Amino acid sequence: MAGKSGAKSQGATVVPGAPEDASAKSLLHALSEIEQLSLAELRGSLPEEVLPIQPRFTYIDVACKSAAMMTLITFVTAPFSIAVVQKVMPAFGSTNPSIIDQIYVYLFSCAPSIAAAILITSIISKTYTGNVMKRVVNLFTTSYIITKMVMSILLLLVFYVAATQWITADGVLKVLSYFDIFFRKNPAAKESSYYFLMEFRQILVPAAIYATIVHLATATIISLGYIRGTMRTREIELLRKEWE
Repeated sequence: MAGKSGAKSQGATVVPGAPEDASAKSLLHALSEIEQLSLAELRGSLPEEVLPIQPRFTYIDVACKSAAMMTLITFVTAPFSIAVVQKVMPAFGSTNPSIIDQIYVYLFSCAPSIAAAILITSIISKTYTGNVMKRVVNLFTTSYIITKMVMSILLLLVFYVAATQWITADGVLKVLSYFDIFFRKNPAAKESSYYFLMEFRQILVPAAIYATIVHLATATIISLGYIRGTMRTREIELLRKEWE
């Protein structure tokens, strides 16, 4: 009779908990697979066939897409956070936000990226990275961090060019002229819109710098989590050598 999962049969070891298809489909799914495969490798020898090349590259795909989305969200929402703090836009019906209001609007733009970084760190910091999982975790974390940094630099440049070259006084007046039909009943609204857009232009560069700092911080958090996971793996391997 065939042995149960985890039992030795004719010199071969069946590793419990190793899924048949370890391809990553989303950020949460990728982290879940990393956690399960790490546990399987910790308990026994995980064969290379468990994670061939095609499923392995899905972790790069998921990491890049997730990092790009989080970076874009921060850069899109950061100008509104800075606009509220600098009293260009009202928050909760007031142009004089309290400290609590300012904290809230900052969290509005940075919370998704920070939450994702904390989630990733909480998994990889306790992940056992043996021969198989070391490659997976390296691919995942490196892809995530590099995508964050590259996109942050590119978006920082885009915001700078937009603030200094694209959004000009003549350009804003030209754009507003296309909507003259909406200002016929209230010509003062056109003037207010012009001054608002010119003020909003001034906060684009500070907002981009703020968003870049957020992503530098999240990349640092993830890097520290990866280092902690590597140290934990070495501690486990040293303990195994002492007990052998």
